[in-house]
Amino acid sequence: MSYRSVWVFFVSFSSGLAVTTNAFLGGSHPLRFSGILIVLILAHLAVRRRIWLSRESILYVIFTFYSVLSLVWAGDVGLGLANMNLTINFVLVFILFSALVNYHSLRAVFTGIFVGFLAGALAYTRITGFPFAYPEDLSYNTIAGMYLFGLFATAVCGWYLRLRVIPVVISLVLVLLIAATTSIKTNLGVMLGAVAPSVMYFKFSLRSFVRSIIPAAVFIGLFAYGIASSDTLMERFQGGVTRVLVGANLLLSREEDTGSIGLDQRKRWKDEGIQGWLANPIYGEGVEAFRADYGITSHSTPVDLLYNTGLIGFTLFYAMFASIAWRALRKRDPRGRNANGLVLAALTCYSFMSLSGTMYYDVFLAAVFAISAALLCRADVQAATNIASA
Repeated sequence: MSYRSVWVFFVSFSSGLAVTTNAFLGGSHPLRFSGILIVLILAHLAVRRRIWLSRESILYVIFTFYSVLSLVWAGDVGLGLANMNLTINFVLVFILFSALVNYHSLRAVFTGIFVGFLAGALAYTRITGFPFAYPEDLSYNTIAGMYLFGLFATAVCGWYLRLRVIPVVISLVLVLLIAATTSIKTNLGVMLGAVAPSVMYFKFSLRSFVRSIIPAAVFIGLFAYGIASSDTLMERFQGGVTRVLVGANLLLSREEDTGSIGLDQRKRWKDEGIQGWLANPIYGEGVEAFRADYGITSHSTPVDLLYNTGLIGFTLFYAMFASIAWRALRKRDPRGRNANGLVLAALTCYSFMSLSGTMYYDVFLAAVFAISAALLCRADVQAATNIASA
């Protein structure tokens, strides 16, 4: 293995570790996370002095500039400036992961990101005890998002390295951990994400399922035995599954019984957000205007974007989703041998999750979209090269 490959693995490992640990260590220190990302970008530049801006990253950069401009008419500039740090981190993550995937060995990059995630996830378990213990201050949506990023990294690494047993087992563990967080939107997003490529690449998905039956059955058997041997794990597993299956009812009961956020409250935020957007439909009320007016976000990316940044910001952000979808669908391989299926699964999952969460500065979304765009672009370049040499 060359010096450059070792260095790329180290930078990729550090990138995966940084994004993962930021979910539970760096949430209150976004500026420190910015510094780490800049150092990692410089580490990439040490071996390849080029930065790649995909169409998706350019759209988000324009979105960022418009958000900065909207500070001029924002009601609370302080809240807006705090948001800017998160938005800048999104840009930095996009630049970092795009450069790694586009310019370096995919084996070193995907292995590094995957191992970096595993190290961060194990550190989280070591610190909090989750899922064997349930922390009182668990940010279940954030931690579920962390495991979802790991699920994508595992799938991409397994696809590129052509591994079967290890990715299947780890993916099943991550799905169970996502269920254990009791994040309804993430669990439902994973389900929808699994359906999309299965429909699009039915024959390939069926073959992959058949090949995975044995390792999956062995793991499920061992898992069932472990769960049955521990009352604590059995209680946690049953609680997570029950909450996911009856998510809507639990949201309603949670609001009625504990005063927490429920469907009625979300509907009120949606109605207020749409009414506020109609007052200034093109430009919006400024960055973090909804939070400034109501003391909290609307818990919906479309509503927040329309209220805060109008049609301009809404269009710029969701144009990224449309761009990724166009890349994945325009040269669809009916045999499913490329990464399009994984990208479509992630796109479907995050599109659904954005309906009930504020995703426009989520760094996991930035990492997944950066990897997806760069991977699809590399596939296009490789295909063009093969045609030219034929």
